[in-house]
Amino acid sequence: MVPGFTQRRSLWVPALFMLVFALVGIGPVAPAQAGTSDTPPGYPPTGVHRLLPPTPADQLDRATPLVNSPEKGSTQAGQIPDPHPATVQIVIGPGSDGMASMCSGVWVAPNMVLTAAHCFKNLPQGPARIFAANSQVPGSLPLATGVTWDSTTQGDVALMVTTPANHPIAPVSAAVQPPSTPLHICGQNYIIKESTTIDGVSQMIGGKANYCANVKTLDAHTAQRFQIPAGGNILATVPMAVDKGDSGGPLYNAAGEVVGITSSKSNASFTNNSEQLLFNAASPMSRFAPWLMSLGVPVRGASSGTLEFKQLPPHITRVSGANRMDTSGMIAEASPNVETLILTTGLIAADGLAATQLAGVTSSALVLSNSRDHLDPQALKALDKFGLRRVVRVGGTVGLSAADRALIQAKGLELVELIGADRFDTARIVAQYRDSLGGAPSAVLVADGINFPDALAAGAAAGALQASLVLSSGNTLPPSTQGYLNPLLTSTKIITVGGPAQSAVASAGINASATYTGADRYETALGLATSLDLGRGVNGLVMVSGRNFPDALSAGAYTVKQGAKLVLVPPAGSKPAFLQGLWASAGFHGVIVGGAGALPDQDVAWALQ
Repeated sequence: MVPGFTQRRSLWVPALFMLVFALVGIGPVAPAQAGTSDTPPGYPPTGVHRLLPPTPADQLDRATPLVNSPEKGSTQAGQIPDPHPATVQIVIGPGSDGMASMCSGVWVAPNMVLTAAHCFKNLPQGPARIFAANSQVPGSLPLATGVTWDSTTQGDVALMVTTPANHPIAPVSAAVQPPSTPLHICGQNYIIKESTTIDGVSQMIGGKANYCANVKTLDAHTAQRFQIPAGGNILATVPMAVDKGDSGGPLYNAAGEVVGITSSKSNASFTNNSEQLLFNAASPMSRFAPWLMSLGVPVRGASSGTLEFKQLPPHITRVSGANRMDTSGMIAEASPNVETLILTTGLIAADGLAATQLAGVTSSALVLSNSRDHLDPQALKALDKFGLRRVVRVGGTVGLSAADRALIQAKGLELVELIGADRFDTARIVAQYRDSLGGAPSAVLVADGINFPDALAAGAAAGALQASLVLSSGNTLPPSTQGYLNPLLTSTKIITVGGPAQSAVASAGINASATYTGADRYETALGLATSLDLGRGVNGLVMVSGRNFPDALSAGAYTVKQGAKLVLVPPAGSKPAFLQGLWASAGFHGVIVGGAGALPDQDVAWALQ
């Protein structure tokens, strides 16, 4: 081991008369009138909703560009150019009637966009396309498309899982916003003639960039006067600065953290109309931190609240660097006798998901390098540290310059580049390369390549079993995966990891030899770790966050090399003593990979005892 809300947001209704208008943003694909509408009682529903893939017919079809589309203008979305690159524009639909929902959102994880649930109310199956900007300009290409979306009964928020994309990520903060806190409310800009009343109709045209407005949370006196509870079901800000299309847009604090998601514009008034308040109503992230964390979104400032403090057991070491790349370098340095250095990116999970299987056939370490055109310092350092035989580049996203290539050649190292047309093809190529080094696999593991947690656990298991790993595309098998499996079906065990892969294999008419599908990502990983017979003693646990992927990528090869087991640790208090039995069988010692912000001590302590 390493040394040593029902109906939007359930606005609180006091003795005042309050009207709430949700900004659904439903309108025709062509420019049209913008209005407001409300969400039906009981909305949003709970559970995961699968989105249809977009087709060419879903793209905008306009003969001429929107020449009047302003980069800047009079818009209730604000006049401040959005400095937050994680803000996105979302087009959901069109439906059979040609209508589409146009909303805003924000990237909060490598393949997750946070938005408002009511954006999906008329088109729960989508399709959904995500744009950095220019969503209403002909020729604009989406960054990604939606795969699924999930919601909660506690408020008007939705988390959409997307296809792979490279993009910035905004941190989410669980901090409650005090009265009079300055915030940025951001969203897409396509209102050019706003209405003067809350229920009026605004003239709109497809806009280009994302814009923000300066707002503040309600001061304590105003909140008390209108009986709007601070930090409760809503995050209320003034002045009113949103309109149609801004639904789902993020509220950022001064640190650039997402503290709310725009839900509606609201009018609170006394029964005699002697005083009125127009404000923005948003869903506060402080209320949804546990839900977001359970789905894999990192949340800053989330704590165990009133949970009992638990001391970490002895014989636990934490390995963490200043960032994900440094952490990967530190884990690599703790791996002795490395002959193969695996290089992949830490920006997105796609390329590296299948890389860990190589650890079963060669003594390897995995290092992350995020630059697109050259190797980062920790990767160059790894080239010098080990007595390497080869360098394996997994995926085309990790950069390799001419100077890097020359250095590798000068050291006499073999350079192997495993790059497919997409993540599924890359996984196939990695599996075939594994087979060329180690012979026929003992089994083939299949895990979902769209959402990362199942594949993280499966990669380490594949390496330990000297098995191969290929990826499903949600509930379907891509042709590249099917092509790898076909010649092995009569001779090799097929093992599925997680519900999507289980469905994909079954729908392809393949009888799996074993399935490991838990109630969530944590139980799936635990079931895999405890059920597969590795035929030897277990040398401790390697514990990683289940809410993000980079640390687990780096830890996978190390786990195999140490004869340990990789586990995903749930948030503190959510699954008490979840790993207690495995902790005992693994010898009561282990390693935490990643910083305390990614995996707090209390998460580990609660999971182990």
